[in-house]
Amino acid sequence: MKVTRNGMAFMQPGVEDVVFLNIIYPNKIMANIHVSWLDPQKVRKMIVVGSKKMVIYDDAAEDKIAIYDKGIDRISKLGENMDFDAPRFSFGYRSGDVLLPGINWVEPLRREAEHFIHCIRTGEPPLTGIAHARRVVAVLERAGGIQTVDT
Repeated sequence: MKVTRNGMAFMQPGVEDVVFLNIIYPNKIMANIHVSWLDPQKVRKMIVVGSKKMVIYDDAAEDKIAIYDKGIDRISKLGENMDFDAPRFSFGYRSGDVLLPGINWVEPLRREAEHFIHCIRTGEPPLTGIAHARRVVAVLERAGGIQTVDT
């Protein structure tokens, strides 16, 4: 994993008001995080770009989840580059339907607290346990004061 952080302290020395955090995981997975308490737009949005579709989770929107049938498809021409081995092939830009699934929205912190209490009462392991917490803290430590770290 590689973590890169760039931030700037505008209001108080040593307290960064704006931070851009990039995390590169194995298998071509990348996360780009922007946080700023000064930003006039309170954005709580996650965009997941997959090989077949794209999903946007927007906590501030009425429709929290939107699934986009959007992407790029490789197109072969009959008799040419049928196996995609040659460096020349065409792309088809796909922009299809948008699905807005109805979800029973519950405040995330409430759901997390209820799950925590359930695990205490039943003895069931939590969905995110100690190993997950350690990974999250490790990323935060790497992002804390180090500009670039490779692991």
